[in-house]
Amino acid sequence: MKREELLSSLVPIIERIINEIEKLDEEARSIIKGQHKDEGVDALELTNIIFDKSGCYDMFALGYHVGETEAGELYLLIKFDKNFFGNSDIVYEVY
Repeated sequence: MKREELLSSLVPIIERIINEIEKLDEEARSIIKGQHKDEGVDALELTNIIFDKSGCYDMFALGYHVGETEAGELYLLIKFDKNFFGNSDIVYEVY
């Protein structure tokens, strides 16, 4: 896919994310809370929106910075599909 095609295909997705970011954030936090009941999920900072052409993160993912660990900075990623439904499988990434 050429750069121009990729960018033009992302515009409607980006616009929808902007319009629905509060709903998407709420859904993502709900997924995290469901698996980390004793953690301060509301304090997590939404820091990333990852677009994934390869499909590893479905259509896109919202990333939440957790903090420093011995292995590096920990982020929780919630994947969303093309219909903007969140996946309950949390991705744990360390950078």
